[in-house]
Amino acid sequence: MGGPAPGAPWNAGAPQSGSSVLAVLALVASVLGVLISFIPFVGSALAWALFATAIILAIIALVKKTPGKGMSIAALIITGAGFLLSIVWAVVLFTIGAFGSAVSSGSSSGSEYSPAPDDDYYSYPMLGTPDFGADGNTISAPLVPGSTITITDDNVSQDVWALTVLPFEDLTAAAAATGDLEPAFGAYVGVPVQLTNVTDETIDLAVDYAYLPYTRFLTADGGEAELTYLSDIETYPSAWDVEVVEPGETVTFYEVYDLAPDAVGSGFYVLDLDSGQTVFWGAAAL
Repeated sequence: MGGPAPGAPWNAGAPQSGSSVLAVLALVASVLGVLISFIPFVGSALAWALFATAIILAIIALVKKTPGKGMSIAALIITGAGFLLSIVWAVVLFTIGAFGSAVSSGSSSGSEYSPAPDDDYYSYPMLGTPDFGADGNTISAPLVPGSTITITDDNVSQDVWALTVLPFEDLTAAAAATGDLEPAFGAYVGVPVQLTNVTDETIDLAVDYAYLPYTRFLTADGGEAELTYLSDIETYPSAWDVEVVEPGETVTFYEVYDLAPDAVGSGFYVLDLDSGQTVFWGAAAL
């Protein structure tokens, strides 16, 4: 009466079409996981949770053979790629963070031990001299070896050194006796310099290196002789071999130059001070 005709096939209705909710959710979870994985640090954990969710939903959708098989497979592919990408991104972030911490630590450590102008112990002096008159301040009126001048720290108006340049010495034979190389220009000329600590405090030149005066040997043609160092530092210590100088103590160091013997008499031993003053010693012969 209202049923199908005898022998007619059973009609189950229109076939299902579209995609299942599981497949859609799996795909959405995988895409969200990829996007969230780029959030520094916390993003990786959230992304992995979404990836796990996407995998579970995609597998269930495939097992149940629900519509949207392509979406489920796409979700699995995106999840795999996103998982690998999140691992790489996490490693990159960790490397950047570790490198930044190392640089910051190095800079902090360096600044902690570097001399600072506002630190009383490491404050930089401004070396000058009150003995800057008609003699010693020009090449035409140099001091003679044996002359002594006072070196002051102009920043605190305090005397620091009594500096004496002694007569020059020919150290060529002494250098040969200890196996040093022969001088390239004919002779090793040593300029003995005496420093007397006139303060009431110990000066450690290994730390307070700014208190060490800067000197050079100027030749008659305006050039500078090459400074060298002898191996016998017990007898001929350089300025860098002098360390602790107690109050009232006098130390002697040698500035050794490689130059021609006949250039000594026409050359000048020069002291350059932080104050801008320049003192000359000259008219010397070996």
